Amino acid sequence: VNSAVLGLARKISSPFEAVQYLGFSTVRSLVLSSHIFSRFEQTQLKDFSVQQLWNHAMGTATVAGMIMRMERAQMAEAEEAYVAGMLHDVGQLMLANSLPDQFQKAITLATEHGVPLHEAELQVYGATHAAAAAYLLGLWGLPASIVEAIAFHHHPAKSDLRAFSPLTAVHAANILDHEFSTKRSYGRPSDFDAEYLASIGLQNRLPAWRTEASRLI
Repeated sequence: VNSAVLGLARKISSPFEAVQYLGFSTVRSLVLSSHIFSRFEQTQLKDFSVQQLWNHAMGTATVAGMIMRMERAQMAEAEEAYVAGMLHDVGQLMLANSLPDQFQKAITLATEHGVPLHEAELQVYGATHAAAAAYLLGLWGLPASIVEAIAFHHHPAKSDLRAFSPLTAVHAANILDHEFSTKRSYGRPSDFDAEYLASIGLQNRLPAWRTEASRLI
């Protein structure tokens, strides 16, 4: 609540007051996300930072929620986008924790060849962190809209959805957070799926989203 996102004039020290500012939906999303992160945070990879991943998750969730509000989405959908933004890269934690040697190889491959991490993962594992996270979170019973947003956040055109949704917001927010923040990405950041955005008639909304994201990040 004391982050630059809210831009409050004074620091909040009371948890009760903090919840009032954030709202129960946001707090619930943060609790869920922090619990899932804690399940996979015991990794010792030299080139991997859990804190950095958490910061990126927070930024992506914030921008995704902002995009949903700008497009006048329903509150329930905006919350789903926020949760999906928080969890969209949790698959990296899963792979780093469960298969550290291969994940280190994927990081090295992405860095040396200048390709997005998910493309390097596909070469190393035959799957991506997005697919791994979506599979596990689907088993855990998270809503389909959240699972789909996580599964396809790099390639939304592979989804059957052809309408604005949490997937749209998370796809754009992930890229915008990398674009405007100093958080390190492994390899080259992903690109906007211009064909997908055009197919749902939102390609012209990118400048407005980018302007608002630059104020938040």
